[in-house]
Amino acid sequence: MFRAFSSTPPPALPTSCTTPALVLSTATQKEHDTVRWSATGPAGITFELTIGVQQINIGPGGKFEFVPEAGPGQTREQRASGQLTMPKGCKTSGAFGVQVPPGNYTVRAFQLSGPVTAPRVSEIASQPLAVTADR
Repeated sequence: MFRAFSSTPPPALPTSCTTPALVLSTATQKEHDTVRWSATGPAGITFELTIGVQQINIGPGGKFEFVPEAGPGQTREQRASGQLTMPKGCKTSGAFGVQVPPGNYTVRAFQLSGPVTAPRVSEIASQPLAVTADR
């Protein structure tokens, strides 16, 4: 079962228009359940959240190539959001459903900049996430 929405408020996070940060509603979640998140940083930056992605390489034509984290049990990675733009208030929040199998992962926020045909990608914030079986 997959729950895409959550009625709980996003986790608290102090606003910073200079230093990017990310916080999750929990450090441990069952697979297929929802994790709420909050992020802060400079207004106008474009970023994307991932689970289990060590880095994003840029392939021909600006295509993203996701490099999974190394380690035992790291068999899958997940895009936890689409490309988002930090609003003028320097803070945003959302939720994602956990689609990776049980294991220890890192949720990373990657900043995307430069032209679409040759983007630059850099990690700007991260949080650990332990995924447990849904039974």
